[in-house]
Amino acid sequence: MRSSLFLLLIAVACKPPPPVQGIDSGQSGEPGIEIVFPTPDMVGNMPLNSNCEFEMIVAVDLDNFELINPSESDGDQDGQGHWHLQIAVPDLGYDVVFEQAGVISDKPSIQENDLLTIRAALQSNTHEELSDLENYQSIIEVTVGPPIDPAVTCPL
Repeated sequence: MRSSLFLLLIAVACKPPPPVQGIDSGQSGEPGIEIVFPTPDMVGNMPLNSNCEFEMIVAVDLDNFELINPSESDGDQDGQGHWHLQIAVPDLGYDVVFEQAGVISDKPSIQENDLLTIRAALQSNTHEELSDLENYQSIIEVTVGPPIDPAVTCPL
């Protein structure tokens, strides 16, 4: 009995967190995207991590748009697709995101004091940018700050 209770506690404690549920504020009649995290008061000094690497979570608010993994889609459907998370300036490529948030990481060329333009843009299931929509993209600028750990000195 004791071992069963212990195993049950371990199973409950080790259960992975639920997936992030999409937020659809429905503020517009057509599909749209807006970066909601990081918030404007946070973007002035986004720190490097203790390994001198830049990592940042970007979360979006979607209006009238269903996120679909492009590899699991049945072709183009109105109001469906994914979004691209991109460091647009300097151009460091993009990541395909089909959840409410994406992570920018593994960009060793980013250093303290760099000014980055972060872009989130809606894409169809076939990877075509939905640029005919008024709110198809959201852009923020981020300044990279010093390492989060003040004891760390990053090489130049």
